[in-house]
Amino acid sequence: MSEQISDSVTLRGRVISGRGTASKIKGFSAEVIDFFGEPPVRGSLNLALGKPVRFDPEQVELKGGKRSFFWAGEIDGMRCLITRAKGHPLHIIEIIAPCKLRDRFQLHDGDWLELKVSQDILVKNLSWSTKAIWNVFWRFRECWYVSKIYRTLIGPFWLIRRLATQSPQYHAKLWNRKKLQSDILVCHINLARNPKLRGGERQTEILVEALAAEGISRQRVVVLRHGPLAQRFHSRPDLEVCRVRNRLSATFACRGASLLHAHEAHAVQAAYAASLLFGKQYLITRRLTKSVRSNSYSSAAYRNAQTVVALTEAVEKSLRDRFPEIAIVRIPDAWNPEYPDPDGVRKIKEKFSDKFIVGHAAAMDGPEKGHSILLQAARTLQQDAPDIQIVLLGSGRLEEEFRQQAEGLTNVTFAGWVEDPITWIAAFDLFAFPSLVEPLGSTLLDVLRAGVPIVASRVDGIPEVITEECGILVPPGDAGALAEQLLRLYRLEELRRRLSERGVERAKEYSPELVAKEHIRVYQDHGLVLD
Repeated sequence: MSEQISDSVTLRGRVISGRGTASKIKGFSAEVIDFFGEPPVRGSLNLALGKPVRFDPEQVELKGGKRSFFWAGEIDGMRCLITRAKGHPLHIIEIIAPCKLRDRFQLHDGDWLELKVSQDILVKNLSWSTKAIWNVFWRFRECWYVSKIYRTLIGPFWLIRRLATQSPQYHAKLWNRKKLQSDILVCHINLARNPKLRGGERQTEILVEALAAEGISRQRVVVLRHGPLAQRFHSRPDLEVCRVRNRLSATFACRGASLLHAHEAHAVQAAYAASLLFGKQYLITRRLTKSVRSNSYSSAAYRNAQTVVALTEAVEKSLRDRFPEIAIVRIPDAWNPEYPDPDGVRKIKEKFSDKFIVGHAAAMDGPEKGHSILLQAARTLQQDAPDIQIVLLGSGRLEEEFRQQAEGLTNVTFAGWVEDPITWIAAFDLFAFPSLVEPLGSTLLDVLRAGVPIVASRVDGIPEVITEECGILVPPGDAGALAEQLLRLYRLEELRRRLSERGVERAKEYSPELVAKEHIRVYQDHGLVLD
């Protein structure tokens, strides 16, 4: 543990929310751990000081890692490390400590905090130009971090933060410098940053490939450089792949395209910016039933779109309630055209050779997918039908919580995130989908195509896909009804066979070819000309 700071000065600032980058650090160096005497917690406390401060890179406590410099500090007698990410303005600092500072000192956004540092680490005289830039962009903005106008203008201020950067070696790439083709028909934008490939990203991939098969030969895909789609697409003569850093780069990557197609929220913002800068036409695919964000920029983006594609009637209704004047067309998702691996299916069935497998596949990032409901049903089935084994595919931040809920359940298996969910689905005897909120559920389309009977919630867009002809619907949140129907299908083999056959027929309505043709019709019918 380092000795106490001498000849200290006090820096005073307000606690603010950060971008979450520090929470993604996988590990700290041995020097950082030695400094504290124990591993620090992942994440940092962000502080907005009342004045610009530059730290002397020659007086660092530690070096190394993506955050190049660490300076020593002290909060109420507790040692900490100060750092800055590239692009931070001169009054923003991050504090790393061996505990969660917000919990330790009961801090909330806007609270004042005093930080002691050695006067030796501060650069004494800032240049007049540095002070001028800081005052122009940042003076009198203390209350903006929690204001509605700041959230509305966060896009423009993204650029401003980089103009007043602390790191002289950082050079912002304001546009993509790759030479882009000028004869692109459709430019697809998906700026998802999830660590794993999810349904929305997979649907973008399916649509791009299906459009290519239908003769749309000049397409461009704009994805984040470190996003889940970055390695899914590869450039070829009929497809140009543009990997960008952020929304601003994505906006400039839309040049040379006749039509823009935004597939998620960040992509919508980039497409709208491209329409303002370059006069581009764009359409939006809306996948959620919750209302569009209420800020003026998002509202304008939807109102100025040529059309909005809604997956289901439930999604369309939520859009109509907010934007009754916009053009909306309904086009569902498509099933995954990949085929299961026969050897993989055999191995899974051998693993559960004496069990009746009830599967479920969804991210474990929230309660809306109904994991808790399924686990409650599993407790009932453990007594009534011990041969039933429930297999959960997926991972997420609530996985540990769900594992705790499953303690004592021998009929539940957590398979985690899997590379080939299609193979797993083909190995299931039954599929449970007890979602509490679900615009459509593209996984259900893959299950129908595989001929696996389904028990799902009667909520949002699910009844539009799963009818009484091809599945069984139960009230959302009713674990008893879910367990009852799972048990019924377990016992009635003939009913399972009938649902399976009708499910395969139902899946033909959601083929990638049909969905691609519907999109082509939208491109043409709404004045979006394809050469």
